[in-house]
Amino acid sequence: MMANVKIDGLADAVMKELAEYNQEVTDGIKKDIRTVAKECAKEIKISSPKDTGEYAKSWSTKVLFMRVPMIFEFQFTTKSITS
Repeated sequence: MMANVKIDGLADAVMKELAEYNQEVTDGIKKDIRTVAKECAKEIKISSPKDTGEYAKSWSTKVLFMRVPMIFEFQFTTKSITS
C-alpha cells in the first residue's frame, strides 16, 4: 500500500523506508552469519579425532563481535577434556 507523501516530507519518507530496509538486510545477514558459524562448528566436529568422541562433541561457536556490513569475529572453542 502506497502512502501519499507531500513534497516537504519526501526526504523523511525516503529515509524512513531506507532505515527499515537496512534493518531487514542487517537482520538477514546476522542470521546467515550465525548459520554459517554453526555449519563450520559441525564440520570441525565431523573432522575431529574420534578416540572417545568427547573432543569432537565439545566444539561450539560464539559471536564475539558483529558490525554489519563488514566485520564479524567468531570464536570456535572446545571444552577442556581431562583424562
